[in-house]
Amino acid sequence: MKVRRAVVYLFSLVLVLLLSSGNVSGLQAVEQGPSLQSSQPTLLDGFGFSVSVEGDQVLAGAPHATGTRGQTGKAFLFERASGQRLREFTPSSPLGNDLFGLSVSLTADYAIVGAPRGRGTSRRPAGSVSVFDRSTGALRHVIVSPNQWAAAFGHAVAAQGLLVAVGDPGASTATEFEVGEVYLIDAITGKIRRTLGSPRAKRRRADGFGHAVTFLGPMLAVSAPHGGAGDDGRVFLFDHESGRLPRVLESPDPQTNEYFGWALASDAELLVVGALGRDTTQPDAGAVYLYTNTGEFLRMLESPKPGKGDRFGEAVALLPDYIIVGAPGHDAAGIDAGSIFVFDRKTGTLQSMIANPSETTGVADLFGLSLSGAGRDFVVGSPYGDLEAMPDAGLVHQFRLPVSQEER
Repeated sequence: MKVRRAVVYLFSLVLVLLLSSGNVSGLQAVEQGPSLQSSQPTLLDGFGFSVSVEGDQVLAGAPHATGTRGQTGKAFLFERASGQRLREFTPSSPLGNDLFGLSVSLTADYAIVGAPRGRGTSRRPAGSVSVFDRSTGALRHVIVSPNQWAAAFGHAVAAQGLLVAVGDPGASTATEFEVGEVYLIDAITGKIRRTLGSPRAKRRRADGFGHAVTFLGPMLAVSAPHGGAGDDGRVFLFDHESGRLPRVLESPDPQTNEYFGWALASDAELLVVGALGRDTTQPDAGAVYLYTNTGEFLRMLESPKPGKGDRFGEAVALLPDYIIVGAPGHDAAGIDAGSIFVFDRKTGTLQSMIANPSETTGVADLFGLSLSGAGRDFVVGSPYGDLEAMPDAGLVHQFRLPVSQEER
């Protein structure tokens, strides 16, 4: 069978099981919108490796897409309702293997694209971040790290208003190797306003500080998933105005190789932390933790039927009424085909599981590797999903959730 074409009827209905406390409460309709794909899909583009939703548009990264100097990477801006491609972004001075599009963030005014192997200050691949005008597509800034030991600047990006956070989990210092750094940057000027270093740099090397970043109101959450004695992971909450560190979070029950903080999502009230390596009844099944905006632990979320290597929590997204969790290693539709899980935000109750919907689901599509959303709508990256004419090129699926019980 062939995969559905990229543009389908707007929000066709897809039936999934909505669950309540583990029991099937009936079939309800989740709407599926137009799927999105690269303008020139090629093998292993990685399209959908990163996604960001803002308003009526979606920004998707394809870090292995072919450009002027080999696999430099691209990013694409789409209209959500129609699935129409509006714009294509490419690196201005590619080196080759730039990984342009490994991270993306879309704001009201800007499209921000990270290239952690892009050109640095001395032409070596230390990483860069490109800031484009969302309306015109014009390049406003190419930002590079001032650190001469930068190594993956742009691995993670997040934005709040006109402030951009950029993670470099591979950055070193004169005395410590790969301890990581995070930079706060003014989107208008492109100037660095503050640099945050790992608070635990002298205690642990290669923590991965800056692997993921997200704004939590006046706070900035920064993860170090390799932090701790056994790679159990840490998340640091900084006041992004003062740089003060009021709170350090860790798993309530730390495990070796849990990678707490691998993924982060937040709004002004809630922080969602993914730990893809947590062992439950199966090794590396994964888990997700919820915290208040002051860092108080609320609850843990788990897959209802965990499998070995599901990596539940490798991606997370937060909506007004729901929490979306990606498990790209879940095998419901094939080995590592991937699934996503939808939880009620207030109660933590599992609402639905959506397995990879592609008609030509193949091994290692990794549906659920990236997530983003707004309102009741969300998008899911499947960076090695098969297209009709090109295997493993990647695609992005769109969904709309039902109105919550409180809104009915």
